[in-house]
Amino acid sequence: MTRLKHYRTKEKMRLREVAAKLGLTIGTVHDAEVRGIQTPRLAAKYAAAFPGLSWKDLIEPPQSAAEK
Repeated sequence: MTRLKHYRTKEKMRLREVAAKLGLTIGTVHDAEVRGIQTPRLAAKYAAAFPGLSWKDLIEPPQSAAEK
């Protein structure tokens, strides 16, 4: 589970709620949940939907070669 999905489910938010807060489509949010957030810029954008969360909380740690 990606960090974005973890925090969304922890906050009991629906995809559509996150999408509406950020002005994105549900599909865009879903894609970010599936792939994970890799860049600080994108993490900062999504962090705006979760008050009290830093972009650092949403960015995925780098994967090792064994995990890929």
